[in-house]
Amino acid sequence: MVLLYTLSMTFCVLIKTSGYEVLASGRASASRIRSNLVRLSHRDDTENSLGNSLNLGRNANLRATINFKSRGNASPISIEGFEPGDTAPEFQIKTLDGEFVYPPRSGLNISLIIHAFTNKSAFLECLWTSLSSLSDLVQYLPESCHVLFLTFDDMAARDALWMQEQIHRAATLSHRKDVLSRLHISPVPVYALGNWIPNVLYSWGCSGHNCGLAQVAFTSTEWDTPVVAKRLDARYDWLMGRWDQRSYRVIDAGDGCEPCAALAGAVAWVSEGNCSFFTKVQNMAKSMAAGVLVYASLGNPIQDMNCEGEECGTPLGIPASMVHVEPAVVSALLRKQPVNASFQITPSANFFFGIDQQGALAQMGWFLYPTFRFFGWQAQWFDYLGQLQERLRIPAQVVTVFHNTLMHGDKGAIATVELQADMVNSDVLELEVALSCPGRRDETCPHWDHTVQLFVCCDYFSPYCNRELGRWITAFRRGIGHWLTDVSPLLPLLTTGKCTFTMKTVPWAMPWMASLNLRFRSSNYSGSALGCAARVVEGAVPNEHGTWLYGRGGWCDGLQVNPWIIDISSQLPGARGQTKERAYNCRRSTQCWLVAQIRGHGAPAPAFALNYAVNRRELSSPSAPSANSEVQGLNMTGSNTILYFGLYEGQDPDPRSNPGYIIMSSYLVLYN
Repeated sequence: MVLLYTLSMTFCVLIKTSGYEVLASGRASASRIRSNLVRLSHRDDTENSLGNSLNLGRNANLRATINFKSRGNASPISIEGFEPGDTAPEFQIKTLDGEFVYPPRSGLNISLIIHAFTNKSAFLECLWTSLSSLSDLVQYLPESCHVLFLTFDDMAARDALWMQEQIHRAATLSHRKDVLSRLHISPVPVYALGNWIPNVLYSWGCSGHNCGLAQVAFTSTEWDTPVVAKRLDARYDWLMGRWDQRSYRVIDAGDGCEPCAALAGAVAWVSEGNCSFFTKVQNMAKSMAAGVLVYASLGNPIQDMNCEGEECGTPLGIPASMVHVEPAVVSALLRKQPVNASFQITPSANFFFGIDQQGALAQMGWFLYPTFRFFGWQAQWFDYLGQLQERLRIPAQVVTVFHNTLMHGDKGAIATVELQADMVNSDVLELEVALSCPGRRDETCPHWDHTVQLFVCCDYFSPYCNRELGRWITAFRRGIGHWLTDVSPLLPLLTTGKCTFTMKTVPWAMPWMASLNLRFRSSNYSGSALGCAARVVEGAVPNEHGTWLYGRGGWCDGLQVNPWIIDISSQLPGARGQTKERAYNCRRSTQCWLVAQIRGHGAPAPAFALNYAVNRRELSSPSAPSANSEVQGLNMTGSNTILYFGLYEGQDPDPRSNPGYIIMSSYLVLYN
């Protein structure tokens, strides 16, 4: 009985180990990774490092004894109650360099990103084996941010040493070893931490682009069970085609560098190399394939499939993914046996979350492609929030207009408040605006990016009733937008007494929860492909869905639209060569101005040109003068016209279809 029991247990362990290795698709090594041809041998998976530029570090150090005990909260913590915005409890975790303590003993002056790795994710494999991704980590992580690396997998000690070597090699090549003191790697698996962190990772589980387990399930009539392989889809902003929820026929198409016959409606199985990813996908699209599966060569990691240069201008309508070479699939196709593939995403625990500089838990958003650069952008946002809190501590008279008020439909959000005389006589007006979602997590946030406008009316009989006071662009499925916008030049729109504020977006947009504070104070008044990612430090919400990081013409998803100013003082009567005497007399006159500025919202001022601002009745010539010509005898009390026009690359874009829309409001402000 004892012998039978022992054999039974040994059999179960061997089956589980072998099965895990099949699903895991191997461990990355030095920008190289073992294929399924060898990873069924557990011994081979822990030896014979390929020794390339970034290797796994599988060496004698693995034999060192590591204390897995991690001190945390003594009492159990329920999963309920951990939501974005909640205060992160304190914790201590063993790392390869000692014990990491949060909050730091020096106080809450850092932000923290927590990342849990698993070898079951192709996205994470590419994140950790791409040298450009690792370089982004060490080069772009702000000094105020620390990162704690964990692993879900059983071989946490091996994973930790491998991650350490990957990071150290990237830091050495980038000459950024200074960052290593802020990167903390724990050999304790997530399930053994004994604190609240696993609760957040599992309760915030997701199946989005950067989380969940994207997989291909291969089946054949010759197999008893399917072969499940991890996959990484091609860049979201390159190939817009998506896999359907159905079974596809798989056909071997060689290396895909030439069109292949008999592929219509099937998935092309092609090897990497010999030509670009673009060439492979383009040739398979010409062959009428339903999609492309590129498999990595033996020992190579899964790569981030993307176009390069002018290739990106050619639209391709089929999906493509990369997987490891699967011996069973290769063998079946060589023997002309039928192979089918279906595509699935298995939900998993979350891989990332953050803690901002105020100690609040935060989601990390959506990673468009596998690079640690998204860590940097989120950390920059944490820096921005810290700076915003400092600005909000400046003394001011605060009037709350909206507080988590539903903004939806034609009416939007409407509120009437009482303004005191000392408020409207201030010379600084700032709008503190926050846009959150109906729920506390990003998955409840509206899709797409829309314009949000704030209108004010203090006198229903005034021509300035319901004029635009502020503008923002909503973030794409992220509910963390929080901005402070100086609109002091528009203070004349406010008067003492009751003023009604309306905040609205397009009526068909999903609902937002809007908050608005008016901040009045006095001061000494004085007058790319990654364009929007570069504005995270200004408040652009990072890691949104869609192509949020592209630069726009004066706006970004998840950011306020700053008012622009054009100074036209030089076009006023007698503006040139003014004397001190004239300046003194002008200040005493209500019909004379020294400074005139056009202020408003819309595309940035450089995109427009001021054509003329004159009273046509006063012109001695039938043609309007240019913006640079001097106009004498101008009657500023009459009707004046300002013409705006926009140019693209110096020419009229003259759109023929789908031109989009422009919302513009502007004011002529005259100063004595």
